[in-house]
Amino acid sequence: MDIKELEKPLNRDNVKERGNGKFKLSYIEGWFSISEANRIFGFDSWYRETVYCKEVCRYEYEGKNKTPMWKVGYEACVKVTVHQNNGSIPGVVIREGTGHGSGNARDLFDCIEGAAKEAETDAMKRALMTFGNPFGLALYDKTQANVASQQQMAIMAAIDAHQSTITAIKDGIATNDFKIASEAWKELNDDEKKSIWVAPSNGGAFTTEERKIMQSTEFREAGL
Repeated sequence: MDIKELEKPLNRDNVKERGNGKFKLSYIEGWFSISEANRIFGFDSWYRETVYCKEVCRYEYEGKNKTPMWKVGYEACVKVTVHQNNGSIPGVVIREGTGHGSGNARDLFDCIEGAAKEAETDAMKRALMTFGNPFGLALYDKTQANVASQQQMAIMAAIDAHQSTITAIKDGIATNDFKIASEAWKELNDDEKKSIWVAPSNGGAFTTEERKIMQSTEFREAGL
């Protein structure tokens, strides 16, 4: 299990919406939850088990033009088991989720099939959600502070990739050792510099004051 991946924000491109006006609901699709589980946990390191899937309501009614229709509701509980290795110590993490689904059609079997599948998928998503933001946990926060755009995700990835260099630059500036800071900066190529040279208001690694120092003649000449 990759904890760093679980701590990352949810990519906004993978968020869907349904509903109108004030009642819009943000969600991620079932196939995406499975794809993320395969990516983060590993294809052979997790599995799901349907604890139960049961009918909770059923009734017949008249639709348009007095067409006989069926409405069916199902409830399911799904258990997700993830195998992990912390060093030499194997471990298992188990989470459960309960979900609901509804079917609405002329054919009763179509209703049952649709409701059961929807309930099972909903339950699986709720179980996986407890593992972190990539599985939709971020959507339960009304501010969606941990939902990021593709651009923001790219910035965070770049900062993470060059964290040791960024730390060296920051430490050098903090101690007025511009030589060390400047040399660390010059170790990066132009594309790498561009990837992390982002305003702090947009999630950049350097403060406004640090950026001013890095743009100064003193900083540039310190590494010569």
